[in-house]
Amino acid sequence: MGKKLELFREFYDFEELEDYKASLRSKERRIKSSQVEILGENLVFRDLNGKIIETRGFDEYQPIQISENRDYILLQKYEDEKIIVELRNFKEDRIWKKQMGGFYYAYISNDGNCSVFFKGYGSGRSRVVNEAEFYDKNGERLNRFSFEGGVSSDHQVFSNKSQLLIIWTIPIKILEDGSRELSGTACIYAFDFTGKEIWDFPIKEQGIHDLKISNDGKKIIAVGEGEGEVISGKLQGVGRIYFIDEQGKLVNEMPFNYGCTRAGIKFSDDTEHTVVFADQNVFLFEEDTGKLLWEYVDPNIFFEFIDISSKSKDVVVGGYDEQMNFYIIMISQDGGKIIDEKIEIPEEIEKVEISDNGDKIFLELSNKVIVFNVT
Repeated sequence: MGKKLELFREFYDFEELEDYKASLRSKERRIKSSQVEILGENLVFRDLNGKIIETRGFDEYQPIQISENRDYILLQKYEDEKIIVELRNFKEDRIWKKQMGGFYYAYISNDGNCSVFFKGYGSGRSRVVNEAEFYDKNGERLNRFSFEGGVSSDHQVFSNKSQLLIIWTIPIKILEDGSRELSGTACIYAFDFTGKEIWDFPIKEQGIHDLKISNDGKKIIAVGEGEGEVISGKLQGVGRIYFIDEQGKLVNEMPFNYGCTRAGIKFSDDTEHTVVFADQNVFLFEEDTGKLLWEYVDPNIFFEFIDISSKSKDVVVGGYDEQMNFYIIMISQDGGKIIDEKIEIPEEIEKVEISDNGDKIFLELSNKVIVFNVT
């Protein structure tokens, strides 16, 4: 160690914060547009401080999904006990209209040429989503795919840049009494935007805690949920980190000790390194090969946040001990711990970031961001 955190500034205006971050990078700020969310029958636009700046309704239609670039929107309405779905652009010109069977959630690509609807059976907590239907720019169905196991709305990564949809399943067995149990292992599926399955990749665990695709779509990293059990109050067992190429071939697989209940993955902006946390473990890998460069284990802290600086390659992680005290730990590019500080904050932390040069750490709360200098 040898460095410490020094309180620099607190931001209560998130617009001002983004301007400040851009000034550190000497480039145009990354976030310019407002945030948008579906709230009941409306689209609600908010600035970065959460203030509503526009509310848009669609008469009898309800918004269900917007494209990442906000150029297209999927809407639905109920008519004579039937579900009618429309795809519109943001000028509200209708692209297509179609009667659709029941579905649970949907996605739409940035070019409007691919819409995916996830279907299944059951309702509420007993529902099983195990089908995906792909539609083209005219609303014609391209493909229907059924999965062995269940899929949730958190189990997809929709990559517009690489024209990929990655889906992973939880193996679910339906018993005679209608109850469910986990059985077997999970699987990762990759589709292009025509609905064609490109590859599938079974993993050794029953689920995945995090999965990310690199910007170029050539690297997929997944963290298996582990096979842990509680022994003497500690979760112990084995988890695995998988490095998969764009053809679904295994590049590297690394097991790690402890069962896994929470994990996160972050690619560095220079595309050379990837950092992963899994419970009490932190790893730095070469992005292309999946080669492990270093591993850090803290037996007292369960991590929840991770980031890596693009220039200094320093890594920052944040997490809680068993007494729910929050700690920030900073690790150098060679794996040495350089900061380990308890942060006295009663509020819930939402995000931890490190600046490009590794000289500032941002701690985001619900209503403010605290900036620390690394000295």
